[in-house]
Amino acid sequence: MANVILSDADDVKLKQLVTDPFEQTRESIIRGLIDAELARRKGTRPESNDGVMRLKPDNPGSLVHTKVVSAEVGGAEINRPKWNAVREHIHVVGMKRLRSLDALQKVSGARLRPGRYEKDGFKYLPEAGFSIQGVDSHLCWDHSLRLARELGVPISLTIEWRDKEGAAHPGKSAVLEWHPKTV
Repeated sequence: MANVILSDADDVKLKQLVTDPFEQTRESIIRGLIDAELARRKGTRPESNDGVMRLKPDNPGSLVHTKVVSAEVGGAEINRPKWNAVREHIHVVGMKRLRSLDALQKVSGARLRPGRYEKDGFKYLPEAGFSIQGVDSHLCWDHSLRLARELGVPISLTIEWRDKEGAAHPGKSAVLEWHPKTV
């Protein structure tokens, strides 16, 4: 076991972090700080009381082998959500508001084509009159987040990592969300 020597001034600062003087030790406080920093570097926040991680919207970490468990965009719950379904939904909302396929594509970064085009991974969205190319979970989130910010539309997903090799947090759940700041 390594020993750490703290100056008196640093020990006073460390004691200011105590939330439960009967349960916390210097070691437990330092351990909590280390865990929080490691989680920050991975793009996650420490688990909350409900055991669910809160991911940073701009740096969620690896989303490989994740599935969307629930999703809400602009207050509307997405039925049977999947990564691409969430992205498609917000693009339909975006088209209604921006009224231009070029503007929509510029904001979101997604590959879009006017009208029906169902080759090369594109899917036609009849409610918006354009086709969108399917992408992986990382790009789905990136495109959706960029569009949500431009439109000022809150987006919230609960995701779960599959129990597979290469998954960042096998079997764990996380919340990935962005809300416009209220002024």
